[in-house]
Amino acid sequence: MRNSGQEQTNGKGLTSLENCKKVFDALLGMYPPDDEVHVWIKPKVVKWQRLGNSIYDVGCFLKSQQKRCPMECDDKMFLL
Repeated sequence: MRNSGQEQTNGKGLTSLENCKKVFDALLGMYPPDDEVHVWIKPKVVKWQRLGNSIYDVGCFLKSQQKRCPMECDDKMFLL
């Protein structure tokens, strides 16, 4: 079978990163919207989610066994 590029030996890290939005949504769902923890953590979750998405994007790019453009790699690393 062909490798989808998402399997890793280190605990399927890319799959975990792909689902980071679900984890953060669950985290926010643990507290009511008017709770001080929810208010405090909500802006942080936005940053964490962007970081998770960037790491996922770079990980998929680097894990791919296809020939890739070095400029595209530079752009992804810059965003990270």
